[in-house]
Amino acid sequence: MEKTIIESLKSVKESADLVMDNNAEDIEKGAKLIINALRKGNKLMICGNGGSASQSQHFAAELIVRFEKNRKALPAIALTTDTSNITACGNDLSFNEIFSRQIDALGNSGDVLVGITTSGNSENLHRKKALQQYA
Repeated sequence: MEKTIIESLKSVKESADLVMDNNAEDIEKGAKLIINALRKGNKLMICGNGGSASQSQHFAAELIVRFEKNRKALPAIALTTDTSNITACGNDLSFNEIFSRQIDALGNSGDVLVGITTSGNSENLHRKKALQQYA
């Protein structure tokens, strides 16, 4: 068991090193985009599927409640939390539109959308309709 734990932790470290070496500049750009939007009074919308849905909820909670220190609540919403909207959209329209439909209803010019995905292949995170007005 110890060997499995060590191998797993090494894999996490290698992944973090790859992200740091190859994506630090893009992460900084994204962070600045989010900070600027929040400073202007816009909101952050976050979405993902499966475990990434949980991550989006955690991210939104950290912004609304607190992260590392007490501060003013920041406007963030996880689009993964309203099961009635998600299941109605999946049933009546398409699972591929569960996020874009919410963005149409809740998004405003200047808001930022963060899609979290481990596979990079989630069709509902690539819907052009949802992203066009925010590009």
